[in-house]
Amino acid sequence: MQRVQHYWYNQAIAEYTSAARTVELSHWMQRLAFSPDLIRDAIRISDDEMVHAQMCFDLAKLAGSEKNLPLNNMQLILPQEYPLLGKSLLIVLVQSYCFGETAAVPLFAAMRKSASKDSVLAAYDRILQDEPRHAKFGWVALAWCCENWPQAREWLVEITPIALGRMRKAYCDHPAFDPQLSQNEIDWGVFPRELYGEILERTIATTYSQRLAYYDIPLL
Repeated sequence: MQRVQHYWYNQAIAEYTSAARTVELSHWMQRLAFSPDLIRDAIRISDDEMVHAQMCFDLAKLAGSEKNLPLNNMQLILPQEYPLLGKSLLIVLVQSYCFGETAAVPLFAAMRKSASKDSVLAAYDRILQDEPRHAKFGWVALAWCCENWPQAREWLVEITPIALGRMRKAYCDHPAFDPQLSQNEIDWGVFPRELYGEILERTIATTYSQRLAYYDIPLL
């Protein structure tokens, strides 16, 4: 069960980190006078991610994990990558929400399809209930930026390949599990990591490309 524990423990860390960073993102949005509806959407997303984190942490414990989250070693602060806050916010939107949350939908759907344990299915069902809305937030917020900031389209051209490269680094070139996953591990929701890249590339070829074509940014 060690790989099951490791999987759900790491997923809890990822969800908790996303919750913390989305809170900070909502503060950036307030500082930049974003649409109040979008600010409220970001706050709701942070709450969703806390629910996801708790469910994943509970699954890790159910599988036998006794570890607490390593809060002092987690990247909970959202880095401001550029001197201009708006440009820094834009790369977060594109990488984490337009790209990250969009790819998460087919990835979690595939994970849910292969799992069978009731508590795992419940976690995936809740995540899949929320992820499409999180992805929509990213694309709507991007549209808001491009409508309200004269520099946004120029920034988008620059940051898109950066964000795409980071996504490929996170998803692609993962070695297969050795030894291969057992049926019990699959039932617990662990997914063959060599398939992550295939799911990402399909998403790039479809959703990313279609959405970014509106901004005259070709990906293929």
